[in-house]
Amino acid sequence: MRAIIAPDRALAIQQLIQSWSTSPSQGISEDVGPHGLCVSGTSARPASHTAPSVLAETTGSVPRLASWTHACQGTVEEGHLKELHAASGNDMGGQRVDGNIISFLKDIFSEETFDKFEQEHPTELLKLKCDIANLKSYDTDVTIWCPLNLKEIASQRQSMECYFEGVRGVKWEDGAIMIEKQQLRRFFDNSLRAIENNIKQIVKNTELRIEYMLLVGGYSQSPTLLEFMKKHFGSRHKILCPDEPQVAILKGAIIYGKKPTVVKSRISTLTYGFATSITFNESVHKGKSKYVNSLGDEYCDVVFEKLVSKGESVLCDELRVFTRWPVDPTQTAMRFRFYSTKRQNVKFVDDWGVECIGSLSVGMPNTDKGMSRKVRLEVKFGSTEMKATATDLEDFKTKSVTFDFMSK
Repeated sequence: MRAIIAPDRALAIQQLIQSWSTSPSQGISEDVGPHGLCVSGTSARPASHTAPSVLAETTGSVPRLASWTHACQGTVEEGHLKELHAASGNDMGGQRVDGNIISFLKDIFSEETFDKFEQEHPTELLKLKCDIANLKSYDTDVTIWCPLNLKEIASQRQSMECYFEGVRGVKWEDGAIMIEKQQLRRFFDNSLRAIENNIKQIVKNTELRIEYMLLVGGYSQSPTLLEFMKKHFGSRHKILCPDEPQVAILKGAIIYGKKPTVVKSRISTLTYGFATSITFNESVHKGKSKYVNSLGDEYCDVVFEKLVSKGESVLCDELRVFTRWPVDPTQTAMRFRFYSTKRQNVKFVDDWGVECIGSLSVGMPNTDKGMSRKVRLEVKFGSTEMKATATDLEDFKTKSVTFDFMSK
């Protein structure tokens, strides 16, 4: 079986796997109702968050779990993580909720007033943001203390009570801002919709056979998120959470830092490739860039040579090798330009949606063999990045460049 996991930004909840292997009930509580398993959380202050999800494989009734950077889906195979679905991280998690509350306060006090407070009192602003992040742990009326300097700046224009007149769901009470439960829940709306849409797209894939949804990270401590998950997905999936979901993230980050190969493979979120030159064919390359060498031969120099397709599984440390030849007998350097695109298939690097992500150039000073010289291009896919190395096979000079393999 497999399970969707909603992580923050981290990898590999290996210690959580180990603890559940010896004590299946640790970190969860059983719910005899139709939703199966429910979350048992803590009241610790949430950290930063992203929207769900990750996939894990289960053995028997004890889930074997995996956690991933930026929410993705994978299985655990002999202690390693194999990603089954491309990373789906976005900015619609807990930080979006925090941002909604900040925007709400700006609407109350005005952009000008709040911007002045941000610029002149960054320490108080940080304390306010921490208090706001903590609000996600509650599902009741909440109160946050208004920073002293925000109050002083705002009071120069009008009394604090006047700012809150006619504002639904919030009021001023003796130096504090009281937010009613229903108004607090409204701050979650766009985040929860994004999470719902994201997971619905994932569960459409019947090959994944998802049984468990595990929530980890600070946002998973939110009773509003838990209620939402159980309401929308609890009838078909078991919703789980460890006792310390934030600690799971820290442990995962440490494990990944010590052993990056814990991630066996990833699903590419984009299609990657490089520009290459082939003999110009008017029927195929009409209107495309043309290069004419010193012999008068014509080449189309914007052809997209694919390295990896969007949605393709790539092993950690997998190496892909290409051989290229110069297009001019007097050529003394070969330049490789690398590109990415959200499209599955493209033919040319100047097609719409194709972006250049970098380049490298390797010298070829010995021109004795003309166009028979070779350059080897090696592209190594790491867990979070890929490294391209070009080698002139005449004198074995090399050049390398590294690109992000996790960007979207």
